[in-house]
Amino acid sequence: MRTLITRAFTARRINALRPKIEKITHDLYAAMAAKGEADLLEDLSHPLAGFGVCELIGVDAADQPQICAWIRDYISGDPERFIPALKGMVEHCKKLIEERTAALSDDLISELIRVSQEEGDFGETEIVAIFLLLINTGIMPPAHFIADAILALLDHPDQLARLREEPELLAGRAVPELLRFTTPVPIGAPMYATEDLELGGMPVKQGEVVTAALLGVNHDPREFPGGADKLDIGRELGRGVGHMAFGHGPHFCIGAALARLQAEVVLETLFVRNDGLTLAVDREALEYVAMPGDGIHLVSLPVRL
Repeated sequence: MRTLITRAFTARRINALRPKIEKITHDLYAAMAAKGEADLLEDLSHPLAGFGVCELIGVDAADQPQICAWIRDYISGDPERFIPALKGMVEHCKKLIEERTAALSDDLISELIRVSQEEGDFGETEIVAIFLLLINTGIMPPAHFIADAILALLDHPDQLARLREEPELLAGRAVPELLRFTTPVPIGAPMYATEDLELGGMPVKQGEVVTAALLGVNHDPREFPGGADKLDIGRELGRGVGHMAFGHGPHFCIGAALARLQAEVVLETLFVRNDGLTLAVDREALEYVAMPGDGIHLVSLPVRL
């Protein structure tokens, strides 16, 4: 299934989205600036993240705001919200499958339909499952990362000033460092021991669960000497991508390139091409919510422009 999904997240497809992402970001920024105040989660990061993954999957532009709304209801933890949202997303995917079966297109849903027509054990249930997984993981983590990155730069005015002076750092160093520093997905997927072993000096019995603390790895002073808990947008990270914010190995985030691109465009728009963005509330007044197994995230990010 992962091999199939990666067909929608090729470098060619991601790069082709840049002009649209830039235009959407510009339009969203203009609308916020016209009001003078905005919630960056609600008015910018959620719709932008939703656009990116929905485009690759094959959700029509007119339906993308509804998908984003369903995802926020889905993760709310409130049964009165998440049950209707889940039903809505499943029915929407089934409708997409029906439409694309009648007229295949250049998107992931169409690609999955082609596979289902060739392989008897791959059908509607598998396509719906992939749709739900990608919609969930492709909107919330990138949306929260964008908000966390903006807040991190506002919290570190020296780093924000450096970004404005050296915008060439944005793609190569600043975004990777912000991913390391914020780690939007702080805990990795559960792993199960296939035999008795010792891990980090602790005994682990066969069948027990081990979870990787991605946030802990990204703040390991042995791996990031000179201040692992310090934001440094000029930091030269180590081998590979240099951090674990996207996971590792066979579970490396499929949408990593899309998330990086979205962050680059947003930060350039907000802080390089424009200035004057400030928090609209006291820093201590920002609200957070704990999401089981997913860390603590901002409820909103009110700003003035």
